[in-house]
Amino acid sequence: MTVYDVEEAAAAIDAAWIDVVQVPYSPLDHRSEPLLDAAAATGTAVIARSVLLRGVLSPAAQSLTGTLEPLGRAADLFRRTVGASWEELPAAALGTVLAERRIASVLIGPRDVDELDALLDGAARWIDRPAPASPGLPETLLDPRRWGSISA
Repeated sequence: MTVYDVEEAAAAIDAAWIDVVQVPYSPLDHRSEPLLDAAAATGTAVIARSVLLRGVLSPAAQSLTGTLEPLGRAADLFRRTVGASWEELPAAALGTVLAERRIASVLIGPRDVDELDALLDGAARWIDRPAPASPGLPETLLDPRRWGSISA
């Protein structure tokens, strides 16, 4: 089951007939983290999606302005905290999510095989590093479905 918020994820985990739940999870979005132990306890696998938060965890974050600017600042803080360049940022984000052992799999959407290779090769550098705490951004910024209603 694919879900968009914590309440939906909790309901999916509680449903005995659901084996896998797909949740948004990234270095900037740990809203689903409290449910990871519950999922493990029920044998529900967790797949992380939106790992790059629609490109926010990429060099594109440098161009965010207006009400989305806090996302750019948060991406920069994560980048500096883990010691990544802007070009390494997507791989660093992927690596820190892959390091979360309670997540069974991660969905990514590379444009081509070269981008996939760069992400996977680069992610290995960050897999064994502890991820910094989520910056606690508001849900309006963490849920890209809401970006259209945010004035830039």
